[in-house]
Amino acid sequence: MSDADYSIENADVAFLGVPFDSTVIDRPGARYGPTAIRTAFERFEGYNVERGVDIYKRHRLSDLGDIDAVPGSFELTEERIVDTVQKVFEKNEKVLPIFLGGEHGITLPIVKAFPKDIAIVSLDAHLDLRDSYLGNKLTHVTYLRRIAEFIDPKNIIVAGVRSSSEEEEKFAKGAGISYYRTSEIAKDADKIAKEIGAKTQGKKVYLTIDIDVLDPGLAPGTASPVPNGLQYPALLKLLEPLADKIAGMDVTEVSPLYDRTEMTAYHAARAIYDILTLRKTL
Repeated sequence: MSDADYSIENADVAFLGVPFDSTVIDRPGARYGPTAIRTAFERFEGYNVERGVDIYKRHRLSDLGDIDAVPGSFELTEERIVDTVQKVFEKNEKVLPIFLGGEHGITLPIVKAFPKDIAIVSLDAHLDLRDSYLGNKLTHVTYLRRIAEFIDPKNIIVAGVRSSSEEEEKFAKGAGISYYRTSEIAKDADKIAKEIGAKTQGKKVYLTIDIDVLDPGLAPGTASPVPNGLQYPALLKLLEPLADKIAGMDVTEVSPLYDRTEMTAYHAARAIYDILTLRKTL
């Protein structure tokens, strides 16, 4: 990004792309997501007229480019992600890293680089809590189950759910994972936002956004679109109580091959943009 030109040592926010989509089950192409999100982000005015905030005056942004993903190997890509995130924090422990996906499986190795007491908030049409898929335990539909093996499940929240296996729902209930269906949020987004805010009170949050949480009419370019998704104002409501708690975040599953109007990339970039205008702490 042309205006994200601070060094990592002097930045408040650092962007890193993760162009990996080798475990995607339905429609691949999210490896091209980082470029599409960056392009969309650059087209926004720095000044947000609705909030009276210029993100380039409020935050010092750095774009660190893309992590070298290894096509076809989750394990090797995982090693590179963990190593890169650790090196970023060694250079600047206070920076807010924002990862541009890439498939949702990238969230697993990213979270491994954060403290184990962090809260996880996933905005997603799917629970992603399968133990395995066709015998594979490391995929974009199993990543949150793996995270629940080293993060207390009671510190995991999923919002926007409208697609799940019975196995996943049973696991979520048994493990104490909080989840909110799209229909609940559509009915009263303010109430759900307050509940999520209360559940993360006093905690640092890792926020992961699968763009399929939005309705396919807004975000058609994604691997597993599910009809009747969230509208953008409802998503924004969920972001409001989290912005100042976020220690790291990602936006995943943007697949430009299916995004002919570029609206998916624009909504992904806008979510990042709005978090930066909402966020006050450095």
